[in-house]
Amino acid sequence: MKKPYLLAPAILLALLAQQPANAQFAFQAFESRTSPDVEDYAQGPSWVPASPITEPFVIRGAFRGFIRQRQHHLSWTTQAQSQVNLAELQYSKDGLDFSVIDRLDASSLDATARTYSFVNPNPVNGLNHYRLRLVNHDGQETMTQVISLEATVRPLHIVHPGSNPFYDMVRLEVESQQQGHASFRLRDAQGRTVLRGQQELETGKNEIQLQGLDRLRPGKYMFDLRLGELVVTQSLQKAK
Repeated sequence: MKKPYLLAPAILLALLAQQPANAQFAFQAFESRTSPDVEDYAQGPSWVPASPITEPFVIRGAFRGFIRQRQHHLSWTTQAQSQVNLAELQYSKDGLDFSVIDRLDASSLDATARTYSFVNPNPVNGLNHYRLRLVNHDGQETMTQVISLEATVRPLHIVHPGSNPFYDMVRLEVESQQQGHASFRLRDAQGRTVLRGQQELETGKNEIQLQGLDRLRPGKYMFDLRLGELVVTQSLQKAK
């Protein structure tokens, strides 16, 4: 019977030394997925180390972004026992010059598995670019590849219709890209105007309140908002 063949310790160490220094890092990306309330989805490819990493690091997750209700949502995930000491979310309008828009230091980072998130409520019109910079306890850095999310800014938009169905009042959140004198009306199912009003709109977010609606009959109503040549309409429901 032949004796089992054993590698000499020196040969075994030589073979192990031939393995890539970063072979332990099997970087993973999230699988693409869609849901009814997600308008668009962008996924960052595998993580790209900016410098050699010799200690166990966080890079076992993915940096991802998607668009929901015209807002940009970014998130990234760490695994347990991650060595991240600093995390910076960076933003750029042109994809070249980046600035820090959110920062987490060691006191805000958890050593357990966790997902961190950030919302940009007002992205600029066109492409918006994001990347994540991570620094471990030894000062070594990792920079993700860039995620680009598009935004289409509407000149006049009803962001949220408030309480719908409503009872005695409605608070509508309106976003406008220009200042101006706006007029509005509320119509019933037969097209008859049951309420009129006017309001000065500022650039950005505004709130329009419709009060004294308890006298209206239950049913469907249409809210019309006009600012110059711009007109938007929102369906509302009066509760029984």
